[in-house]
Amino acid sequence: GMIPAPQAPEGWFVFTPELHQKLMDEGKPVFLDIGADWCKNCMTNEKTVLFTPDIMKEFAAHGVTLLRGDFTRKDETLLKWIQAHERAGVPFNALYIPGKEPILFPELISAKRVRDALAQIPKETE
Repeated sequence: GMIPAPQAPEGWFVFTPELHQKLMDEGKPVFLDIGADWCKNCMTNEKTVLFTPDIMKEFAAHGVTLLRGDFTRKDETLLKWIQAHERAGVPFNALYIPGKEPILFPELISAKRVRDALAQIPKETE
């Protein structure tokens, strides 16, 4: 099952590679936020963009599942995941749309950039 992510608003869940794979297999878009308590940019991204009611509504409108990884204690699984995406560390933010290359975000993200990425999710065919 999905475990609500600590230190995140309702609607964010704890990331595992297995859960990510399951959601991809089900054809669901996923936004992944890997952050850490000691990472100022992570906190800024979350406070000013990712955790805001506006952006949370946008995620919901696009049917995106929100996953969060906590890198505060330098978790090995998360480190491998970050490195597999050719990144060095946190903040790590990516939107995964099944059947497409992941959209990776820069260190500091804006609401506009998130909206632009969400716009790439195909509309469900009625």
